Amino acid sequence: MTDLHTLTAADAARRIEAGNLRSEVLTDAVLEQIEAREPKIEAYVYVDRDTSMDEARIRDREPARGPLHGVPVAVKDVFDTFDMPTAYGSPIYRNHQPPQDSAVVAMIREKGGVILGKTVTPEFATQHPPKTRNPHDLSRSPGGSSAGSAAAVAADMSPTAVGSQTTGSIIRPAAYCGVVGYKPSFHAINVGGMKPLAPSMDTVGILSRTVEDAMLLAATLWDTGPVDLDDAVRTAPRIAFCRTPQWDKAEDYMQAVIEEAVSRLSHAGATVEEVSLPPEFDALEDAVDTLVGFEMWRTLTFERGTYPGLLSPRLKELLAMGEARTGEDYRAALALAVICRAQFAEMMRGHDVIMTLPATGEAPLREESTGDPTFCKIWTVMYGASVTVPAAHGPNGLPLGIQVAAPYANDDKALVAAEWIRRTLGVGR
Repeated sequence: MTDLHTLTAADAARRIEAGNLRSEVLTDAVLEQIEAREPKIEAYVYVDRDTSMDEARIRDREPARGPLHGVPVAVKDVFDTFDMPTAYGSPIYRNHQPPQDSAVVAMIREKGGVILGKTVTPEFATQHPPKTRNPHDLSRSPGGSSAGSAAAVAADMSPTAVGSQTTGSIIRPAAYCGVVGYKPSFHAINVGGMKPLAPSMDTVGILSRTVEDAMLLAATLWDTGPVDLDDAVRTAPRIAFCRTPQWDKAEDYMQAVIEEAVSRLSHAGATVEEVSLPPEFDALEDAVDTLVGFEMWRTLTFERGTYPGLLSPRLKELLAMGEARTGEDYRAALALAVICRAQFAEMMRGHDVIMTLPATGEAPLREESTGDPTFCKIWTVMYGASVTVPAAHGPNGLPLGIQVAAPYANDDKALVAAEWIRRTLGVGR
């Protein structure tokens, strides 16, 4: 019999709906996996077995509320929860208890999901390396800032998890941990009750074992019907392959993975055309840094002004860079982003997705960094959907991914193309 904690969210939901599995039994199996693996991986900051089990028992007694009914979900610790502490990864908010749930947590509960607990994030979803370890190699980082959510899903300590992305915090951890990362179109999932960092960039996202699972959680949050993925992937996607201005930052083996993928996908029936971004994109990564830094400095005014001694050196460094960005810099960055979004939408006519790298290579050593988000920044500021799926393994046996992106409100195209690519390459679930 399949170990219940390894079930995908979609498989678990189908069994619960058919009456072949109780949420109480599934939740207990996942909690046992957490107890077994959490001491080494440290993906969670808070788990309350009693509360989760009580919630699961309630789900078993009531009619199905939504497509994820009875399925456990982990939540990144930047989302408020009325019944669990929410510290935003910072000692400033140790033992902080919000009076209400964030919108995404409330919606998951309303639709029948079971909240397992809160997953680790670097302080305020920035870049200070957290305690969490990569399940594939405990000496390696799981990425950031959705470190705990990605590691929990990869270690079978949750079927799916909620995270957030400001520059690369969904896509990069998913690539490092060998799971699916889905950053929806900007604010497609409500950000209410999420600790803001850079409001013009902050986006709620999903970490999951499969693309189907990501779509299931998205359908739960959007109140839409599920997509027939098997039917959708029968049509090969039209792919624009883009090296981006950041190409030289990637390791040689990472470049080779995507170049080989281009060949394999073409032979499998996809239309793949190599494209170059307009020259305005050359300055876009710096524009993203300006947007995030300028907004972060202002968003964290209370914390930096009242508790400077409780900020990490890395966060202080980021804040100093943000303080140096002027209002003129900020307005210019906003204007450039608008221009590039329009150019991106235009160049994507005739293509379903653009395919590129999600990270520079394998996960770095844990104490060094959470990794470089360079291959995620420009797609985040495009405001469209980005999805990464497992694609290969690196020289140390660690997961490597491929990222696809689509213009705003073309999320289904990105998800279906990502699944077609994953199936064609034969990596992941």
